[in-house]
Amino acid sequence: MRSLLAALLNKWKTKRTREPMPPKSASMPAAALYLEQLEDRTVPATAIWQGTGDGSSWSDPHNWSTNAVPGSADDVVINSTPATTIQYSSGRRPSGASATTGVSGSPAGC
Repeated sequence: MRSLLAALLNKWKTKRTREPMPPKSASMPAAALYLEQLEDRTVPATAIWQGTGDGSSWSDPHNWSTNAVPGSADDVVINSTPATTIQYSSGRRPSGASATTGVSGSPAGC
C-alpha cells in the first residue's frame, strides 16, 4: 500500500505544470478586513391564541403559542371556537392583530 501511495505522489509531483505564484510586490497593498458590530434586532413574531393559561387574559403568557405576551410589533391570530371573551386591560396592541369569527373580544383598535 505504501508503494502505491508513493508512486501516486511521485506521479502527481511530476505532472504539476503550474508555476508557483510570484511573491507580492511591495507596491501592491494588502487588503484590510474590518468587522463591524451590528445593533441588536428584535424580530416580530406571530403569536397564536391557545387559551391554555387562564383562558381569558390577554396578559397571561400561557394563553399564547409563544409563551410570551405579544408586543406592539408582533402579529396575533385569535381563532377560537366556541366564542371567547379575551380580557385586554392595558398596553399597546400588536400592529397586526386580527380576529376571526367566533371571537367576541379583541384588543382596542382592532
